[in-house]
Amino acid sequence: MQQPITYKTVSSVNGPLIVVEHVGQPKFSEIVKIDLGKGGQRTGQVLEVHGNRAVVQVFEGTSGINARDTRSTFTGQTMRTPVSKDMLGRIFNGSGHPIDGGPPVLPEKFLDINGQPINPCKRVYPKEMIQTGISTIDVMISIARGQKIPIFSGTGLPTNEMAAQIVRQAGLVNEEEGEFAVVFAAMGVNMETARFFRNDFESNNSMARTVLFLNLANDPTIERIITPRIALTTAEYLAYECGMHVLVIMTDMSAYAAALREISAAREEVPGRHGYPGYMYSVDSTRRVVVKDPTGTIRKLPIGDMFQMIAEDHEVKKSPVGEERILFDGWQALGVTSDGRSVFRDIQQILRHPHAGKLLHLKTAFGETIVTPNHSVFTIKDGEVVTVCADKLVKGNRVALVKRMPETEGSIEGSSMEVDEAALGLIGHSLVELNDTFSAPITEIVDVDPTEPFVYDLSVEDTNNFVDACGCMVLHNTDLATMYERAGRVEGCVGTVTQIPIVTMPNDDITAPVPDLTGYITEGQVTLGRRLDSLQFYPPVDVFPSLSRLMKSAIGEGMTRGDHGDVANQLYACYAAGESVKEMKAVVGDEALSDEDKLYLEFFSRFEAEFVNQGAVKRTLVESLDLAWRILGIFPRELLTRCSPEVLDEHYLK
Repeated sequence: MQQPITYKTVSSVNGPLIVVEHVGQPKFSEIVKIDLGKGGQRTGQVLEVHGNRAVVQVFEGTSGINARDTRSTFTGQTMRTPVSKDMLGRIFNGSGHPIDGGPPVLPEKFLDINGQPINPCKRVYPKEMIQTGISTIDVMISIARGQKIPIFSGTGLPTNEMAAQIVRQAGLVNEEEGEFAVVFAAMGVNMETARFFRNDFESNNSMARTVLFLNLANDPTIERIITPRIALTTAEYLAYECGMHVLVIMTDMSAYAAALREISAAREEVPGRHGYPGYMYSVDSTRRVVVKDPTGTIRKLPIGDMFQMIAEDHEVKKSPVGEERILFDGWQALGVTSDGRSVFRDIQQILRHPHAGKLLHLKTAFGETIVTPNHSVFTIKDGEVVTVCADKLVKGNRVALVKRMPETEGSIEGSSMEVDEAALGLIGHSLVELNDTFSAPITEIVDVDPTEPFVYDLSVEDTNNFVDACGCMVLHNTDLATMYERAGRVEGCVGTVTQIPIVTMPNDDITAPVPDLTGYITEGQVTLGRRLDSLQFYPPVDVFPSLSRLMKSAIGEGMTRGDHGDVANQLYACYAAGESVKEMKAVVGDEALSDEDKLYLEFFSRFEAEFVNQGAVKRTLVESLDLAWRILGIFPRELLTRCSPEVLDEHYLK
């Protein structure tokens, strides 16, 4: 283990960041203990490395830090958090320190807050349902154990009240199937909201099964970055070590993304869409490649940062057309052979090319990247990894991804990577496997404008490719994916981790970067509607733009009730028909409506007033299904075409 080394070489302070010079072999994500020289101590983490210069993000903020008195101790360790089952019922700040007046947690383990990658082969498809006690969600947007499904809200909507209600009411459909717990992480909330959550959980006896993390609006911005990671690490421990079924609620992911944007601005990074950094919303220069440096340490570096790092110690050769290249040795890149085996090979050069034309934004279920149209990407065909030109790809074509690293000597920075988090979402997707690789279909291809005038590339000996940090030969891992992909089930483990991240959409714009990327990574969404809220219907869940992609695996005989699927389909069909009749009525008036039309109008009104508008009370799944049948009972049997005869015989007008 590396011995901690202390430096008194802070050269500058910029926002939440400090720069420490003349550091011997600093490592990405390394924890730094900061002594202010006046009795105060803080903790930081290496965010960026340039030779012997380290950029450190300070979790408690940089107020009071000066270059003359500050000492920085590089520990050689990544950030770990103490975990224990005794954390249930406790309240912590955003850094994981108790703030409820109780004693410090007696840790059973110290775990890396970035989590441990899960072997894709050990992933288990999410199934069985977690009930929230909210009829619209439980019946029509059912959540499977191990699923990740966000709540999309807007400014002024009752998001906090709904989150607290889910904490109070959530549980397993069959409580005998195991222990249930909630991990709740609030980021960037004001004192009033924090007090609301705390009082609600304590007064409704839900605190005993809950671990609460509170990052306040006046806490340092940098703390907001680690709060959800500490919460997820706690959830993984409770699930995979203690065998509990854990629901993780994180609010608000928009506040988290804003913190990323602030830190990115302090680092003077090239902004992406809406000013968010490239590692949150993919751009080509921020693709994190897997490399082995001259010390033998395996690192995951943005390729643009790697170019700048190498340029400090090597000559940059410029061509008449503006291409820049650096010849160097001592570094290796992770690549893939034609038979699908992952290998480390020597890097010969790193290049960057001017580019002013369109780029291609490629997405699969496991990640995304932005590449030039003539960029070679890879797929598996006839037992070999073969190249395909990016501009020849169409939606549905497959690209190859790496699922494990080769056995190799040397240390690994951060977690030991079987495959990075964004490449772990193998649930529900057909795969073509070949040794250390698999292929997955492209879900979207979009033309985009470049965000900077360069694109980057590596030349690797004996291999025409290199692999990035999500285990993909082309695709880029995003910051949000490293958290969302920590939901799931693992073979041999009783417990599960289910995620409900809450995202506030700016101006109710679902195409804004944070909700857009969240919806792409996750497996559905629950959307709150402003029209329903204006009618004072609570909870205002708008079922039309909402869906759960894994619902079928969570419901049905043996898991919920045999009629569940038919009821959900029939409710959607009748509600949609009622919406159409309502729009037609505004044009033609009541007199032109048929008796059948009037039935759909009555259903539309009753569905919203009785089924959606349940208030703050809890409904069990059985109560919600029975209520649905009572409302559907206004229709004659022959109009309930989405229900099978057997289901109608058992439940219609009972």
